[in-house]
Amino acid sequence: MDSRVHVGKQLHIIVKNASILFLGLIVVVLLWLGLNRPAKPSALIGRVTTSGGQAVPMAEVILLHSRASLSVSTLTNDDGVYGILYLPVDSYSLQVRKTGFAPFVRSEVKLQAGQTVSINVVLAVDGP
Repeated sequence: MDSRVHVGKQLHIIVKNASILFLGLIVVVLLWLGLNRPAKPSALIGRVTTSGGQAVPMAEVILLHSRASLSVSTLTNDDGVYGILYLPVDSYSLQVRKTGFAPFVRSEVKLQAGQTVSINVVLAVDGP
């Protein structure tokens, strides 16, 4: 009977240690998941108009990544509105082009995690 009590105590210690080890493993995994989560994506939105306030539809809006050879482009809608979503956090250069207008360029557009940046653009008529 004495040996049964001894085995029971050892089994109890083993189960207790395994439980502590398992909880520790869960904590490590949860910390790893939290630390390795990608930053929340950013977005760039805005409206492209003329100097008279008229919408510029079908203007090409180009966002160039400053360090990588990444570019994302879209066209403005009938109201001159554009949106580029799910962008990695970093610094970009913004270009807007439309035939008949001078190109617009803005460098150092910085996007932070989860941030939506609004940049409205006024295009000047190109030429005389």
